[in-house]
Amino acid sequence: MLAGCTSKPVPFSVGTLTNNAKTNYDRISSHQEPLSEPIDLYRAMARALKYNLDYQLAVAQAQLGNAKLNLSHYSLLPNIAANAGYAARNNEQASSSLNMLTNAQNFGASTSQDKAVKSSDLAFSWNILDFGLSYIRSRQAGDKYLINQEMRRKVIHKLLDNVRNAYYRAISYKRLIKRLRHLKVRTQNAYKNMRALSTNSETSPMNALTAERQLLDIKRAIGRLQGDLITAKNELASLMGIKPGMPFKLVPTKSQKLPAKLPFTLEEMMFTALSDRAELRENLYQQRINMREAQAMLLEMLPGLKMYAGPNASSNSFLLNNNWISWGATASWNLLRVFQYPAKRGVWQGQDNVLKTQALALSMTVMAQVQVSRIRYLQLRQKRDTARQYRSVQKRLLQQFRNEAQASRVSEQVLLREELNTLVAEAKYDIANSELQSAYANLFTSIGWDPYVVTNRSLTVDNLAAQLRESWSETGEHITLKTPAKIADNRT
Repeated sequence: MLAGCTSKPVPFSVGTLTNNAKTNYDRISSHQEPLSEPIDLYRAMARALKYNLDYQLAVAQAQLGNAKLNLSHYSLLPNIAANAGYAARNNEQASSSLNMLTNAQNFGASTSQDKAVKSSDLAFSWNILDFGLSYIRSRQAGDKYLINQEMRRKVIHKLLDNVRNAYYRAISYKRLIKRLRHLKVRTQNAYKNMRALSTNSETSPMNALTAERQLLDIKRAIGRLQGDLITAKNELASLMGIKPGMPFKLVPTKSQKLPAKLPFTLEEMMFTALSDRAELRENLYQQRINMREAQAMLLEMLPGLKMYAGPNASSNSFLLNNNWISWGATASWNLLRVFQYPAKRGVWQGQDNVLKTQALALSMTVMAQVQVSRIRYLQLRQKRDTARQYRSVQKRLLQQFRNEAQASRVSEQVLLREELNTLVAEAKYDIANSELQSAYANLFTSIGWDPYVVTNRSLTVDNLAAQLRESWSETGEHITLKTPAKIADNRT
Protein backbone atom coordinates (compact mmCIF):
# COMPACT_ATOMS: atom_id res chain seq x y z
CA MET A 1 0.00 0.00 0.00
CA LEU A 2 2.84 2.41 0.80
CA ALA A 3 4.50 1.65 -2.54
CA GLY A 4 1.23 2.35 -4.34
CA CYS A 5 0.99 5.81 -2.73
CA THR A 6 4.39 6.97 -4.00
CA SER A 7 4.50 9.38 -6.92
CA LYS A 8 7.13 9.30 -9.66
CA PRO A 9 7.61 11.83 -12.49
CA VAL A 10 6.50 10.33 -15.80
CA PRO A 11 7.79 12.14 -18.91
CA PHE A 12 5.77 12.15 -22.10
CA SER A 13 6.64 9.47 -24.58
CA VAL A 14 8.13 10.20 -27.99
CA GLY A 15 4.86 9.18 -29.64
CA THR A 16 2.85 11.59 -27.48
CA LEU A 17 5.22 14.47 -28.24
CA THR A 18 5.09 13.67 -31.96
CA ASN A 19 1.28 13.55 -31.98
CA ASN A 20 1.13 16.82 -30.06
CA ALA A 21 3.48 18.48 -32.56
CA LYS A 22 1.38 17.21 -35.48
CA THR A 23 -1.83 18.42 -33.84
CA ASN A 24 -0.42 21.90 -33.24
CA TYR A 25 0.97 22.03 -36.78
CA ASP A 26 -2.43 21.15 -38.26
CA ARG A 27 -4.33 23.56 -36.01
CA ILE A 28 -2.18 26.60 -36.83
CA SER A 29 -3.85 27.21 -40.17
CA SER A 30 -7.01 25.13 -39.79
CA HIS A 31 -10.37 26.77 -40.50
CA GLN A 32 -8.72 29.54 -42.52
CA GLU A 33 -10.06 30.87 -45.76
CA PRO A 34 -7.91 29.75 -48.72
CA LEU A 35 -5.31 32.10 -50.19
CA SER A 36 -7.09 32.27 -53.52
CA GLU A 37 -6.71 36.01 -54.19
CA PRO A 38 -3.73 38.36 -54.04
CA ILE A 39 -3.40 40.13 -50.71
CA ASP A 40 -3.48 43.90 -50.41
CA LEU A 41 -2.96 45.93 -47.24
CA TYR A 42 -6.53 45.73 -45.93
CA ARG A 43 -6.89 42.03 -46.72
CA ALA A 44 -3.63 41.47 -44.83
CA MET A 45 -5.05 43.37 -41.85
CA ALA A 46 -8.29 41.40 -42.03
CA ARG A 47 -6.41 38.10 -42.02
CA ALA A 48 -4.33 39.27 -39.06
CA LEU A 49 -7.47 40.16 -37.09
CA LYS A 50 -9.02 36.78 -37.88
CA TYR A 51 -6.06 34.41 -37.68
CA ASN A 52 -3.19 36.03 -35.75
CA LEU A 53 -2.51 33.83 -32.74
CA ASP A 54 -1.40 36.65 -30.40
CA TYR A 55 -4.66 38.48 -31.10
CA GLN A 56 -6.62 35.26 -30.59
CA LEU A 57 -4.91 34.95 -27.20
CA ALA A 58 -6.01 38.49 -26.28
CA VAL A 59 -9.58 37.68 -27.37
CA ALA A 60 -9.52 34.45 -25.33
CA GLN A 61 -8.33 36.37 -22.26
CA ALA A 62 -11.17 38.90 -22.71
CA GLN A 63 -13.66 36.04 -23.02
CA LEU A 64 -12.23 34.45 -19.88
CA GLY A 65 -12.68 37.74 -18.04
CA ASN A 66 -16.30 37.89 -19.19
CA ALA A 67 -16.86 34.30 -18.01
CA LYS A 68 -15.40 35.16 -14.59
CA LEU A 69 -17.68 38.20 -14.43
CA ASN A 70 -20.74 36.03 -15.13
CA LEU A 71 -19.57 33.49 -12.55
CA SER A 72 -19.15 36.17 -9.89
CA HIS A 73 -22.86 37.04 -10.15
CA TYR A 74 -23.79 33.63 -8.73
CA SER A 75 -21.92 34.38 -5.50
CA LEU A 76 -24.64 36.95 -4.69
CA LEU A 77 -27.33 34.26 -4.45
CA PRO A 78 -28.22 32.36 -1.23
CA ASN A 79 -26.74 28.93 -0.64
CA ILE A 80 -29.01 25.95 -1.17
CA ALA A 81 -27.77 22.61 0.18
CA ALA A 82 -29.63 19.30 -0.16
CA ASN A 83 -28.54 16.45 2.15
CA ALA A 84 -29.63 12.83 2.41
CA GLY A 85 -28.22 10.13 4.66
CA TYR A 86 -28.57 6.63 5.97
CA ALA A 87 -27.22 5.45 9.32
CA ALA A 88 -27.39 1.96 10.88
CA ARG A 89 -25.84 0.03 13.80
CA ASN A 90 -25.79 -3.62 14.99
CA ASN A 91 -27.56 -2.97 18.30
CA GLU A 92 -29.93 -0.52 19.90
CA GLN A 93 -28.76 2.96 20.83
CA ALA A 94 -29.99 2.86 24.44
CA SER A 95 -29.11 5.01 27.45
CA SER A 96 -30.18 5.72 31.03
CA SER A 97 -30.01 8.81 33.30
CA LEU A 98 -28.69 9.47 36.80
CA ASN A 99 -30.47 11.62 39.40
CA MET A 100 -27.85 14.06 40.64
CA LEU A 101 -29.69 14.69 43.94
CA THR A 102 -30.19 11.08 45.00
CA ASN A 103 -27.31 9.68 43.01
CA ALA A 104 -29.67 6.91 41.89
CA GLN A 105 -30.64 5.78 38.42
CA ASN A 106 -34.03 7.17 37.44
CA PHE A 107 -35.13 4.30 35.25
CA GLY A 108 -33.75 1.52 33.12
CA ALA A 109 -32.07 1.84 29.77
CA SER A 110 -34.22 3.20 26.95
CA THR A 111 -33.87 4.18 23.29
CA SER A 112 -35.39 6.85 21.07
CA GLN A 113 -33.87 5.87 17.74
CA ASP A 114 -34.25 2.97 15.33
CA LYS A 115 -31.27 0.82 14.41
CA ALA A 116 -31.44 2.17 10.85
CA VAL A 117 -32.47 5.74 10.14
CA LYS A 118 -32.87 7.60 6.87
CA SER A 119 -32.75 11.40 6.94
CA SER A 120 -32.91 14.26 4.46
CA ASP A 121 -33.03 18.07 4.53
CA LEU A 122 -32.96 21.04 2.22
CA ALA A 123 -31.22 24.06 3.76
CA PHE A 124 -31.45 27.63 2.50
CA SER A 125 -28.76 29.87 4.02
CA TRP A 126 -27.67 33.43 3.40
CA ASN A 127 -24.73 35.22 4.96
CA ILE A 128 -25.30 38.97 4.75
CA LEU A 129 -21.60 39.75 5.18
CA ASP A 130 -20.64 37.32 2.41
CA PHE A 131 -23.28 38.92 0.18
CA GLY A 132 -21.71 42.34 0.65
CA LEU A 133 -18.21 41.02 -0.05
CA SER A 134 -19.44 39.08 -3.09
CA TYR A 135 -21.09 42.22 -4.44
CA ILE A 136 -17.80 44.11 -4.20
CA ARG A 137 -15.84 41.20 -5.75
CA SER A 138 -18.35 41.08 -8.60
CA ARG A 139 -17.80 44.77 -9.37
CA GLN A 140 -14.05 44.23 -9.23
CA ALA A 141 -14.43 41.37 -11.72
CA GLY A 142 -16.31 43.78 -13.98
CA ASP A 143 -13.39 46.22 -13.84
CA LYS A 144 -10.94 43.40 -14.65
CA TYR A 145 -13.03 42.53 -17.68
CA LEU A 146 -12.84 46.15 -18.83
CA ILE A 147 -9.05 46.04 -18.33
CA ASN A 148 -8.90 43.01 -20.62
CA GLN A 149 -10.84 44.97 -23.23
CA GLU A 150 -8.30 47.81 -23.05
CA MET A 151 -5.47 45.30 -23.39
CA ARG A 152 -7.23 43.93 -26.46
CA ARG A 153 -7.28 47.44 -27.97
CA LYS A 154 -3.52 47.72 -27.41
CA VAL A 155 -2.96 44.37 -29.12
CA ILE A 156 -5.03 45.49 -32.13
CA HIS A 157 -3.05 48.73 -32.47
CA LYS A 158 0.30 46.96 -32.26
CA LEU A 159 -0.79 44.15 -34.57
CA LEU A 160 -2.06 46.43 -37.33
CA ASP A 161 1.01 48.67 -37.09
CA ASN A 162 3.26 45.63 -37.53
CA VAL A 163 1.16 44.38 -40.46
CA ARG A 164 1.38 47.77 -42.19
CA ASN A 165 5.17 47.97 -41.78
CA ALA A 166 5.78 44.39 -42.94
CA TYR A 167 3.38 44.79 -45.88
CA TYR A 168 5.05 47.92 -47.28
CA ARG A 169 8.52 46.39 -46.90
CA ALA A 170 7.37 43.22 -48.65
CA ILE A 171 5.87 45.25 -51.51
CA SER A 172 9.12 47.19 -51.85
CA TYR A 173 11.09 43.94 -52.01
CA LYS A 174 8.72 42.52 -54.62
CA ARG A 175 9.07 45.65 -56.73
CA LEU A 176 12.89 45.65 -56.55
CA ILE A 177 13.85 41.95 -56.42
CA LYS A 178 13.99 41.35 -60.19
CA ARG A 179 16.14 44.39 -60.79
CA LEU A 180 18.33 43.48 -57.82
CA ARG A 181 18.97 40.00 -59.17
CA HIS A 182 19.67 41.30 -62.67
CA LEU A 183 22.05 43.91 -61.30
CA LYS A 184 23.77 41.29 -59.14
CA VAL A 185 24.42 39.07 -62.19
CA ARG A 186 25.81 42.01 -64.17
CA THR A 187 28.04 42.96 -61.24
CA GLN A 188 29.42 39.42 -60.97
CA ASN A 189 30.14 39.30 -64.71
CA ALA A 190 31.83 42.70 -64.61
CA TYR A 191 33.90 41.57 -61.65
CA LYS A 192 35.05 38.43 -63.51
CA ASN A 193 35.96 40.49 -66.56
CA MET A 194 37.94 42.95 -64.47
CA ARG A 195 39.79 40.10 -62.75
CA ALA A 196 40.64 38.63 -66.13
CA LEU A 197 41.96 41.98 -67.38
CA SER A 198 44.06 42.36 -64.25
CA THR A 199 45.44 38.82 -64.58
CA ASN A 200 46.36 39.34 -68.24
CA SER A 201 47.98 42.68 -67.41
CA GLU A 202 45.71 44.45 -69.91
CA THR A 203 45.18 47.29 -67.43
CA SER A 204 47.25 48.85 -64.69
CA PRO A 205 47.11 47.15 -61.25
CA MET A 206 45.95 50.37 -59.60
CA ASN A 207 43.02 50.81 -61.99
CA ALA A 208 42.12 47.12 -61.76
CA LEU A 209 42.09 47.08 -57.94
CA THR A 210 40.10 50.31 -57.80
CA ALA A 211 37.54 48.90 -60.23
CA GLU A 212 37.34 45.62 -58.27
CA ARG A 213 36.76 47.54 -55.05
CA GLN A 214 33.94 49.55 -56.66
CA LEU A 215 32.29 46.34 -57.88
CA LEU A 216 32.62 44.73 -54.44
CA ASP A 217 31.07 47.85 -52.87
CA ILE A 218 28.15 47.44 -55.27
CA LYS A 219 27.78 43.77 -54.28
CA ARG A 220 27.83 44.70 -50.59
CA ALA A 221 25.22 47.39 -51.12
CA ILE A 222 22.99 44.91 -52.96
CA GLY A 223 23.38 42.45 -50.09
CA ARG A 224 22.45 45.06 -47.49
CA LEU A 225 19.39 46.13 -49.46
CA GLN A 226 18.24 42.52 -49.83
CA GLY A 227 18.87 41.83 -46.15
CA ASP A 228 16.68 44.76 -45.08
CA LEU A 229 13.71 43.60 -47.16
CA ILE A 230 14.00 39.85 -47.75
CA THR A 231 12.39 38.77 -44.46
CA ALA A 232 9.42 41.16 -44.73
CA LYS A 233 7.14 38.68 -46.51
CA ASN A 234 7.85 35.97 -43.94
CA GLU A 235 7.10 38.42 -41.12
CA LEU A 236 3.84 39.36 -42.82
CA ALA A 237 2.89 35.68 -43.20
CA SER A 238 3.48 35.12 -39.49
CA LEU A 239 1.33 38.13 -38.58
CA MET A 240 -1.49 36.83 -40.80
CA GLY A 241 -1.29 33.34 -39.25
CA ILE A 242 -0.01 31.72 -42.46
CA LYS A 243 2.33 28.76 -42.13
CA PRO A 244 5.94 29.48 -43.07
CA GLY A 245 6.64 28.47 -46.66
CA MET A 246 3.02 28.66 -47.84
CA PRO A 247 2.97 30.69 -51.08
CA PHE A 248 0.79 33.78 -51.46
CA LYS A 249 0.77 36.83 -53.72
CA LEU A 250 0.88 40.47 -52.73
CA VAL A 251 -0.58 43.40 -54.65
CA PRO A 252 0.29 47.03 -53.95
CA THR A 253 -2.29 49.22 -52.26
CA LYS A 254 -2.64 52.83 -53.33
CA SER A 255 -1.17 55.06 -50.66
CA GLN A 256 -3.61 57.31 -48.87
CA LYS A 257 -3.31 61.01 -49.63
CA LEU A 258 -2.10 62.57 -46.41
CA PRO A 259 -2.85 66.12 -45.31
CA ALA A 260 -0.08 68.69 -45.62
CA LYS A 261 -1.24 70.23 -42.35
CA LEU A 262 -2.68 68.23 -39.50
CA PRO A 263 -6.34 69.07 -38.76
CA PHE A 264 -5.84 69.24 -34.96
CA THR A 265 -3.49 70.99 -32.58
CA LEU A 266 -0.95 69.43 -30.23
CA GLU A 267 -3.03 70.46 -27.19
CA GLU A 268 -6.11 68.69 -28.57
CA MET A 269 -4.08 65.56 -29.27
CA MET A 270 -2.60 65.52 -25.74
CA PHE A 271 -5.91 65.94 -23.92
CA THR A 272 -7.56 63.34 -26.13
CA ALA A 273 -4.74 60.91 -25.37
CA LEU A 274 -5.06 61.55 -21.62
CA SER A 275 -8.73 60.59 -21.92
CA ASP A 276 -8.66 57.71 -24.41
CA ARG A 277 -5.31 55.92 -24.17
CA ALA A 278 -5.70 52.31 -23.05
CA GLU A 279 -2.88 52.52 -20.48
CA LEU A 280 -4.52 55.39 -18.61
CA ARG A 281 -7.95 53.78 -18.71
CA GLU A 282 -6.43 50.58 -17.36
CA ASN A 283 -4.86 52.56 -14.51
CA LEU A 284 -8.24 54.15 -13.68
CA TYR A 285 -9.85 50.73 -13.50
CA GLN A 286 -7.03 49.54 -11.23
CA GLN A 287 -7.64 52.54 -8.96
CA ARG A 288 -11.35 51.70 -8.79
CA ILE A 289 -10.52 48.07 -7.97
CA ASN A 290 -8.25 49.28 -5.17
CA MET A 291 -10.93 51.68 -3.88
CA ARG A 292 -13.42 48.81 -3.68
CA GLU A 293 -10.80 46.75 -1.87
CA ALA A 294 -10.92 49.39 0.89
CA GLN A 295 -14.69 48.90 1.09
CA ALA A 296 -14.16 45.14 1.36
CA MET A 297 -11.71 45.63 4.25
CA LEU A 298 -14.31 47.64 6.16
CA LEU A 299 -16.97 44.98 5.59
CA GLU A 300 -14.64 42.24 6.83
CA MET A 301 -14.50 43.99 10.23
CA LEU A 302 -18.27 43.70 10.75
CA PRO A 303 -19.98 40.74 12.43
CA GLY A 304 -21.37 38.14 10.06
CA LEU A 305 -25.08 37.31 10.27
CA LYS A 306 -26.17 34.02 8.74
CA MET A 307 -29.86 33.18 8.35
CA TYR A 308 -31.07 29.72 7.43
CA ALA A 309 -34.32 27.84 6.90
CA GLY A 310 -35.40 24.60 5.30
CA PRO A 311 -37.52 21.41 5.43
CA ASN A 312 -36.29 18.26 7.19
CA ALA A 313 -37.40 14.61 7.16
CA SER A 314 -36.40 11.50 9.14
CA SER A 315 -37.52 7.84 9.11
CA ASN A 316 -36.99 7.46 12.89
CA SER A 317 -40.23 5.86 14.16
CA PHE A 318 -39.74 7.26 17.68
CA LEU A 319 -40.21 10.83 16.51
CA LEU A 320 -43.62 12.38 16.95
CA ASN A 321 -43.10 14.57 13.86
CA ASN A 322 -41.08 12.97 11.12
CA ASN A 323 -41.28 16.08 8.89
CA TRP A 324 -40.59 19.60 10.09
CA ILE A 325 -39.33 23.02 9.00
CA SER A 326 -36.48 24.63 10.88
CA TRP A 327 -35.12 28.15 10.80
CA GLY A 328 -32.74 30.31 12.72
CA ALA A 329 -29.87 32.77 12.61
CA THR A 330 -26.29 32.78 13.81
CA ALA A 331 -23.88 35.65 14.29
CA SER A 332 -20.09 35.47 14.24
CA TRP A 333 -17.38 38.04 14.60
CA ASN A 334 -13.69 37.56 14.00
CA LEU A 335 -12.18 40.08 16.39
CA LEU A 336 -8.67 39.56 15.03
CA ARG A 337 -9.70 41.30 11.79
CA VAL A 338 -10.27 44.49 13.78
CA PHE A 339 -6.63 44.46 14.88
CA GLN A 340 -5.50 43.59 11.31
CA TYR A 341 -7.28 46.58 9.82
CA PRO A 342 -4.54 49.21 10.43
CA ALA A 343 -1.96 47.02 8.67
CA LYS A 344 -4.33 46.28 5.78
CA ARG A 345 -5.19 49.95 5.48
CA GLY A 346 -1.48 50.77 5.24
CA VAL A 347 -1.13 48.31 2.36
CA TRP A 348 -4.16 49.81 0.64
CA GLN A 349 -2.86 53.37 1.02
CA GLY A 350 0.50 52.28 -0.39
CA GLN A 351 -1.19 50.66 -3.37
CA ASP A 352 -3.34 53.75 -3.91
CA ASN A 353 -0.25 55.98 -3.84
CA VAL A 354 1.52 53.69 -6.34
CA LEU A 355 -1.43 53.76 -8.76
CA LYS A 356 -1.82 57.54 -8.58
CA THR A 357 1.91 58.08 -9.08
CA GLN A 358 1.81 55.60 -11.95
CA ALA A 359 -1.05 57.58 -13.49
CA LEU A 360 1.07 60.74 -13.46
CA ALA A 361 4.05 58.90 -14.94
CA LEU A 362 1.85 57.36 -17.65
CA SER A 363 0.34 60.77 -18.40
CA MET A 364 3.78 62.27 -18.92
CA THR A 365 4.83 59.31 -21.09
CA VAL A 366 1.65 59.54 -23.17
CA MET A 367 2.01 63.27 -23.75
CA ALA A 368 5.63 62.74 -24.78
CA GLN A 369 4.60 59.98 -27.18
CA VAL A 370 1.96 62.24 -28.72
CA GLN A 371 4.47 65.01 -29.28
CA VAL A 372 7.07 62.58 -30.65
CA SER A 373 4.54 61.01 -33.02
CA ARG A 374 3.53 64.44 -34.30
CA ILE A 375 7.16 65.55 -34.80
CA ARG A 376 7.99 62.22 -36.42
CA TYR A 377 5.12 62.56 -38.89
CA LEU A 378 6.18 66.05 -39.93
CA GLN A 379 9.83 64.99 -40.18
CA LEU A 380 9.00 61.88 -42.22
CA ARG A 381 6.88 63.95 -44.55
CA GLN A 382 9.92 66.09 -45.34
CA LYS A 383 12.03 62.94 -45.66
CA ARG A 384 9.53 61.43 -48.12
CA ASP A 385 9.50 64.62 -50.21
CA THR A 386 13.29 64.75 -50.24
CA ALA A 387 13.48 61.06 -51.21
CA ARG A 388 11.08 61.71 -54.08
CA GLN A 389 13.17 64.61 -55.35
CA TYR A 390 16.37 62.57 -55.00
CA ARG A 391 14.82 59.68 -56.92
CA SER A 392 13.79 62.02 -59.72
CA VAL A 393 17.28 63.51 -59.99
CA GLN A 394 18.90 60.07 -59.87
CA LYS A 395 16.69 58.76 -62.67
CA ARG A 396 17.66 61.66 -64.92
CA LEU A 397 21.29 61.20 -64.00
CA LEU A 398 21.13 57.48 -64.81
CA GLN A 399 19.76 58.28 -68.25
CA GLN A 400 22.75 60.54 -68.86
CA PHE A 401 25.18 57.80 -67.80
CA ARG A 402 23.45 55.30 -70.08
CA ASN A 403 23.92 57.68 -72.98
CA GLU A 404 27.59 58.07 -72.04
CA ALA A 405 28.00 54.28 -71.75
CA GLN A 406 26.56 53.78 -75.24
CA ALA A 407 29.16 56.22 -76.52
CA SER A 408 31.86 54.27 -74.59
CA ARG A 409 32.78 57.34 -72.56
CA VAL A 410 32.16 55.67 -69.13
CA SER A 411 33.04 52.19 -67.89
CA GLU A 412 30.65 49.35 -67.06
CA GLN A 413 31.31 49.57 -63.33
CA VAL A 414 30.47 53.27 -63.30
CA LEU A 415 27.16 52.56 -65.01
CA LEU A 416 26.48 49.71 -62.59
CA ARG A 417 27.17 52.01 -59.67
CA GLU A 418 24.66 54.57 -60.95
CA GLU A 419 22.05 51.89 -61.63
CA LEU A 420 22.54 50.68 -58.07
CA ASN A 421 22.22 54.24 -56.78
CA THR A 422 18.95 54.56 -58.70
CA LEU A 423 17.69 51.30 -57.28
CA VAL A 424 18.65 52.38 -53.77
CA ALA A 425 16.92 55.73 -54.34
CA GLU A 426 13.72 53.96 -55.35
CA ALA A 427 13.95 51.63 -52.35
CA LYS A 428 14.55 54.52 -49.97
CA TYR A 429 11.57 56.37 -51.43
CA ASP A 430 9.36 53.31 -50.92
CA ILE A 431 10.61 52.93 -47.38
CA ALA A 432 10.16 56.65 -46.63
CA ASN A 433 6.61 56.57 -48.04
CA SER A 434 5.72 53.45 -45.99
CA GLU A 435 7.20 55.04 -42.86
CA LEU A 436 5.10 58.16 -43.49
CA GLN A 437 1.93 56.10 -43.89
CA SER A 438 2.75 54.25 -40.65
CA ALA A 439 3.54 57.52 -38.86
CA TYR A 440 0.16 58.93 -39.87
CA ALA A 441 -1.56 55.85 -38.47
CA ASN A 442 0.58 56.12 -35.34
CA LEU A 443 -0.80 59.62 -34.75
CA PHE A 444 -4.21 58.11 -34.06
CA THR A 445 -2.72 55.26 -32.06
CA SER A 446 -0.89 57.76 -29.84
CA ILE A 447 -4.14 59.57 -28.94
CA GLY A 448 -5.97 56.29 -28.28
CA TRP A 449 -8.48 56.67 -31.09
CA ASP A 450 -9.60 53.59 -33.02
CA PRO A 451 -10.10 54.26 -36.71
CA TYR A 452 -10.85 50.55 -37.16
CA VAL A 453 -14.31 50.56 -35.64
CA VAL A 454 -15.15 47.06 -36.87
CA THR A 455 -13.28 44.06 -35.50
CA ASN A 456 -15.94 41.39 -35.91
CA ARG A 457 -13.90 38.25 -36.49
CA SER A 458 -16.98 36.34 -37.68
CA LEU A 459 -16.97 38.31 -40.96
CA THR A 460 -15.28 36.92 -44.03
CA VAL A 461 -11.84 38.24 -44.96
CA ASP A 462 -13.25 40.22 -47.89
CA ASN A 463 -16.05 41.83 -45.86
CA LEU A 464 -13.75 42.68 -42.99
CA ALA A 465 -11.16 44.09 -45.41
CA ALA A 466 -13.84 46.26 -47.06
CA GLN A 467 -14.93 47.69 -43.72
CA LEU A 468 -11.33 48.31 -42.67
CA ARG A 469 -10.66 50.11 -45.96
CA GLU A 470 -13.74 52.31 -45.54
CA SER A 471 -12.94 53.04 -41.90
CA TRP A 472 -9.33 53.99 -42.60
CA SER A 473 -10.21 56.13 -45.63
CA GLU A 474 -12.33 58.33 -43.35
CA THR A 475 -9.67 58.64 -40.66
CA GLY A 476 -9.29 62.21 -39.47
CA GLU A 477 -12.39 63.44 -41.31
CA HIS A 478 -15.01 62.72 -38.65
CA ILE A 479 -13.06 63.02 -35.42
CA THR A 480 -13.43 65.69 -32.77
CA LEU A 481 -10.59 65.83 -30.29
CA LYS A 482 -10.90 66.91 -26.68
CA THR A 483 -9.66 70.17 -25.18
CA PRO A 484 -9.48 71.32 -21.52
CA ALA A 485 -12.64 73.42 -22.05
CA LYS A 486 -14.54 70.47 -23.48
CA ILE A 487 -13.43 68.22 -20.62
CA ALA A 488 -14.63 70.83 -18.12
CA ASP A 489 -17.99 70.99 -19.88
CA ASN A 490 -18.30 67.19 -19.68
CA ARG A 491 -17.57 67.25 -15.95
CA THR A 492 -20.25 69.91 -15.44
